[in-house]
Amino acid sequence: MIPSPVPSEVKSQLLKNALFSSGSWGTTVLVNLAAIPIFIRYLGVEGYGIYLLLTGLFGYFGLLDFGLSDGVVKYVAHHMELGNGEAVSESVNAALIVQLIAGMVGIFILCIFNRQIIHALRVSPSLADVASLGLYVSAAGFLCKMLLNTYNAALKGLQRFDVLAKTTAGFSLATNFIVVLVLIYGGRLLEVVIVNVIITTANLVTVAVFVSRYIPRHRLALRVKRDSFRALFGFGAYTFITRVAGALNTYFLQVIIAVILGASAVAFFAVPLRLTTALEAGMASLVSVIFPFVSTLNARGNIESLQKLYSQASKYVVALSAPVYLFIILFSHQILRIWVGPVFSDKGWLVLSLLGGSSLLAIWTMVPANTVFGTGDTKITAVFSSVVAGLNLVFSVLLTIKLGIVGAALAVLISATQGPVFVWYVTSRVVRISPRRYFARVFAFHIAPAIGFSFLSLAIMWVAGGPSTPGALLTLALGVTLIGLYYSLLFGVRFVSFRHLGWSE
Repeated sequence: MIPSPVPSEVKSQLLKNALFSSGSWGTTVLVNLAAIPIFIRYLGVEGYGIYLLLTGLFGYFGLLDFGLSDGVVKYVAHHMELGNGEAVSESVNAALIVQLIAGMVGIFILCIFNRQIIHALRVSPSLADVASLGLYVSAAGFLCKMLLNTYNAALKGLQRFDVLAKTTAGFSLATNFIVVLVLIYGGRLLEVVIVNVIITTANLVTVAVFVSRYIPRHRLALRVKRDSFRALFGFGAYTFITRVAGALNTYFLQVIIAVILGASAVAFFAVPLRLTTALEAGMASLVSVIFPFVSTLNARGNIESLQKLYSQASKYVVALSAPVYLFIILFSHQILRIWVGPVFSDKGWLVLSLLGGSSLLAIWTMVPANTVFGTGDTKITAVFSSVVAGLNLVFSVLLTIKLGIVGAALAVLISATQGPVFVWYVTSRVVRISPRRYFARVFAFHIAPAIGFSFLSLAIMWVAGGPSTPGALLTLALGVTLIGLYYSLLFGVRFVSFRHLGWSE
């Protein structure tokens, strides 16, 4: 069966949401990546590693969300489509209540075990006291981050990606700008953590005001119907497992590195990770807009449009990501040399290459993952994410002990190898598209260009590459030219086109 075209109004709204979401990501990621060398200069390598660990607590304890924010996206979109404003408000309040309770528990744990946590992270004695104070401050701030996640999820479900983009980008810019000023004028680790907490709190208040404005008759309430909790927990229980697996590949892996190799080693892993996760976040900002749309199409029972949306989105995700990631994987040494200097490039280039490969596999699962979230089949993501978590637990400790930070990156890549199986399962069993036809439409075209890109890249590095900074700049310039040629090929043979995106009819 040939799926019917996605309605033009759906394409238009998807495009609008994607532009706002990706624009927010682009602004945020450029500022964050540009700020990293400044942070390292003023905080030092270990100080920056501790900063990542402390601010990463927002991510660690964000797991206490139990997947409810994903449930908020689904049920806000679902109930808004059905015109049930009361149920929309109930879904948001139910998530907020659970997160408030879990957040208070998290604060208690962080404060009680403060010194034990700092000792476990192997922070040097000269920074132990400052890190301890920073942990107390982070404990006071991560609850705001958890509540912020719920309100952001509500904006996604309402399909107000314009508001979400503006608030996310604005507060991210404010954070980096103020932190840089604080560092320039003599501030150090503790002051930087305090700035993060203050701006996160301001972000929470702002977004809460917007959500209250857009949800009809929304009022905060501590009493919520049991059915709302049951629906959110039923959905969130499985997405929680997915979040745990993601955290193992990012946040907790940095903790493992700190415990095994020391806090100073975290930066050599975290800097390459920042680049790959930033690109993942960018693609996620584009792909996540289909989540509420899939939920809406599922509520309507419009399976044919869902199939068309799934295939088209997958095709463009692969086309957009393949050239950029080939560049990162092959030119990792030159990228790190120009970005953060020769010390990082010598120690971190292989880490960046391995993380690039795992990140590419993760990106290819984004359309299937958002699709099963929208259809409510979250048990599928839970099963596959459990495989990821299991592989990571087995390999991260063993390989980090054996191979250092390279081993940690290799563990992430090994964990990501389940991605193609996940794509096949969702394609054939959930969306019910022939995997062979899906592969032919989405992946097959890229085989020859990818091989050509790789051989030309190796030739460029052999001819133009050199240990000096000018040699690295020349090599990167030629590599960027290859990216341009790859995209030109995609558009030249009309494998992708603006017309299919809905920019012209």
